Amino acid sequence: MAMTISEQADFDAIRRRLDQLEAMDPNAGESDRDRGERLHMEKNAPGVNGIYSHLRFPPYVMAEYPKMLYAPSYGAAKAPMDSAMRIPGRGTEDAAREQAIRAAQYQLTQATRIVRDADEKRMHSGTWFESPQLAEEARVREEEYVAQQAAESNWTDRNLIGAAKRERDAYDAEAEGHVMDVPAPKRSYTRRKKD
Repeated sequence: MAMTISEQADFDAIRRRLDQLEAMDPNAGESDRDRGERLHMEKNAPGVNGIYSHLRFPPYVMAEYPKMLYAPSYGAAKAPMDSAMRIPGRGTEDAAREQAIRAAQYQLTQATRIVRDADEKRMHSGTWFESPQLAEEARVREEEYVAQQAAESNWTDRNLIGAAKRERDAYDAEAEGHVMDVPAPKRSYTRRKKD
């Protein structure tokens, strides 16, 4: 689709103005950090917002903490939020949408945690991760480990007989998830009376 003569003239005028602005900007090559500091100084100069403006608007400083950590269940918690956001919000359906979003938000808050410092992060290392991708990889590793242990347990259970098989079946019925190992039964020791 070709532009009309007036559209082309407007486009050329805008392009020339942008080129002039780029040529006039002496700070075109500065980094984002330097630009942030410069803009902070311009906005908070005493002549602009008063003598104490630097106290009201402190400059942005990159800080490592607080930091968000993600649980391996984050991917499963994010899926309901995505589907809740797709619910159309029209009239009487607004309540259902809001309720679905609230429930999904609760699941997301259970799957995330904010740490304030390195010590807190160290406390959660191994079970909470710095990105959703790392949390997903940990979940996959955990599922593979459980599957491997279940396969090995199934292999050894094929040869059980008698009381061992009944003990294994009873423990398996009481357990909530995969049973990887049956603990040894507790034995009660009674003291014999000495005659």
